[in-house]
Amino acid sequence: DVRHSEWGTVCGILFLNERITAELYEASKRWGRFEAANRSAICMLGQVRAINMESSHSHPPDPDSEEGRKIARRETRAREAFNAAHEVLCSAGKLAELAVRDAVERNEHPVGTEGHEALNRGLTALATHWRLR
Repeated sequence: DVRHSEWGTVCGILFLNERITAELYEASKRWGRFEAANRSAICMLGQVRAINMESSHSHPPDPDSEEGRKIARRETRAREAFNAAHEVLCSAGKLAELAVRDAVERNEHPVGTEGHEALNRGLTALATHWRLR
Protein backbone atom coordinates (compact mmCIF):
# COMPACT_ATOMS: atom_id res chain seq x y z
CA ASP A 1 0.00 0.00 0.00
CA VAL A 2 1.84 3.09 -1.23
CA ARG A 3 -0.45 5.51 0.62
CA HIS A 4 1.56 5.20 3.83
CA SER A 5 3.60 8.27 4.74
CA GLU A 6 6.80 6.22 5.02
CA TRP A 7 6.85 5.86 1.24
CA GLY A 8 7.39 9.62 1.06
CA THR A 9 10.72 9.29 2.84
CA VAL A 10 14.00 9.20 0.94
CA CYS A 11 14.66 5.60 1.97
CA GLY A 12 11.08 4.58 1.18
CA ILE A 13 11.42 6.03 -2.33
CA LEU A 14 14.80 4.34 -2.79
CA PHE A 15 13.24 1.03 -1.72
CA LEU A 16 10.27 1.43 -4.07
CA ASN A 17 12.70 2.22 -6.91
CA GLU A 18 14.78 -0.87 -5.99
CA ARG A 19 17.84 1.25 -5.14
CA ILE A 20 18.04 -0.35 -1.67
CA THR A 21 16.94 -3.81 -0.51
CA ALA A 22 14.22 -4.62 2.00
CA GLU A 23 16.89 -5.30 4.64
CA LEU A 24 18.50 -1.91 4.07
CA TYR A 25 15.13 -0.21 4.15
CA GLU A 26 14.37 -1.91 7.48
CA ALA A 27 17.79 -0.77 8.78
CA SER A 28 16.93 2.81 7.79
CA LYS A 29 13.63 2.65 9.66
CA ARG A 30 15.29 1.13 12.70
CA TRP A 31 18.03 3.79 12.66
CA GLY A 32 15.29 6.44 12.61
CA ARG A 33 13.60 4.88 15.64
CA PHE A 34 16.90 4.53 17.53
CA GLU A 35 17.90 8.11 16.74
CA ALA A 36 14.52 9.47 17.84
CA ALA A 37 14.61 7.46 21.08
CA ASN A 38 18.15 8.65 21.77
CA ARG A 39 17.23 12.27 21.06
CA SER A 40 14.27 11.96 23.40
CA ALA A 41 16.38 10.28 26.08
CA ILE A 42 18.85 13.15 26.12
CA CYS A 43 16.02 15.72 26.06
CA MET A 44 16.74 17.06 22.59
CA LEU A 45 13.14 17.00 21.42
CA GLY A 46 12.68 18.01 17.82
CA GLN A 47 10.14 20.67 18.74
CA VAL A 48 9.11 22.52 21.85
CA ARG A 49 5.74 21.47 23.20
CA ALA A 50 3.42 23.67 25.17
CA ILE A 51 2.92 22.52 28.73
CA ASN A 52 -0.48 22.65 30.35
CA MET A 53 0.31 24.00 33.80
CA GLU A 54 -2.99 22.68 35.20
CA SER A 55 -2.20 19.13 34.14
CA SER A 56 -0.61 16.68 36.54
CA HIS A 57 1.56 15.60 33.60
CA SER A 58 3.30 18.96 33.27
CA HIS A 59 6.52 17.63 34.75
CA PRO A 60 8.30 14.28 34.71
CA PRO A 61 7.93 11.90 37.64
CA ASP A 62 10.35 12.02 40.56
CA PRO A 63 13.55 10.17 39.52
CA ASP A 64 13.45 8.25 42.82
CA SER A 65 9.92 6.95 42.23
CA GLU A 66 9.28 3.59 40.57
CA GLU A 67 7.98 5.35 37.44
CA GLY A 68 11.05 7.61 37.38
CA ARG A 69 13.39 4.61 37.65
CA LYS A 70 11.55 2.85 34.79
CA ILE A 71 11.94 5.92 32.60
CA ALA A 72 15.63 6.20 33.52
CA ARG A 73 16.23 2.51 32.66
CA ARG A 74 14.41 2.88 29.34
CA GLU A 75 16.37 6.01 28.45
CA THR A 76 19.66 4.38 29.43
CA ARG A 77 18.88 1.37 27.20
CA ALA A 78 17.96 3.73 24.34
CA ARG A 79 21.25 5.63 24.65
CA GLU A 80 23.29 2.42 24.88
CA ALA A 81 21.57 0.90 21.84
CA PHE A 82 22.04 4.10 19.85
CA ASN A 83 25.71 4.38 20.84
CA ALA A 84 26.40 0.78 19.80
CA ALA A 85 24.68 1.28 16.45
CA HIS A 86 26.38 4.65 15.95
CA GLU A 87 29.77 3.05 16.55
CA VAL A 88 28.99 0.44 13.88
CA LEU A 89 27.79 3.14 11.49
CA CYS A 90 30.97 5.18 12.06
CA SER A 91 33.08 2.09 11.34
CA ALA A 92 31.61 2.14 7.80
CA GLY A 93 33.31 5.50 7.24
CA LYS A 94 32.45 9.16 7.69
CA LEU A 95 30.72 9.44 4.30
CA ALA A 96 28.53 6.43 5.15
CA GLU A 97 27.59 7.94 8.50
CA LEU A 98 26.73 11.28 6.91
CA ALA A 99 24.76 9.64 4.10
CA VAL A 100 22.62 7.61 6.54
CA ARG A 101 22.05 10.55 8.87
CA ASP A 102 21.19 12.86 5.97
CA ALA A 103 18.78 10.37 4.38
CA VAL A 104 17.08 9.12 7.52
CA GLU A 105 17.17 12.07 9.91
CA ARG A 106 16.96 14.98 7.47
CA ASN A 107 15.17 13.19 4.59
CA GLU A 108 17.81 14.36 2.09
CA HIS A 109 18.53 12.35 -1.04
CA PRO A 110 22.06 11.03 -1.50
CA VAL A 111 23.99 12.89 -4.18
CA GLY A 112 25.53 11.00 -7.07
CA THR A 113 26.93 7.53 -7.24
CA GLU A 114 29.26 8.12 -4.32
CA GLY A 115 26.37 9.26 -2.12
CA HIS A 116 24.30 6.18 -2.97
CA GLU A 117 27.26 3.89 -2.35
CA ALA A 118 27.95 5.55 1.01
CA LEU A 119 24.29 5.20 2.01
CA ASN A 120 24.31 1.52 1.03
CA ARG A 121 27.57 0.97 2.92
CA GLY A 122 26.19 2.58 6.09
CA LEU A 123 22.84 0.79 5.94
CA THR A 124 24.61 -2.50 5.24
CA ALA A 125 26.74 -2.05 8.35
CA LEU A 126 23.61 -1.37 10.42
CA ALA A 127 21.68 -4.26 8.87
CA THR A 128 24.56 -6.61 9.68
CA HIS A 129 24.76 -5.25 13.24
CA TRP A 130 21.04 -5.85 13.77
CA ARG A 131 21.20 -9.23 11.96
CA LEU A 132 18.70 -8.15 9.32
CA ARG A 133 20.78 -9.71 6.54
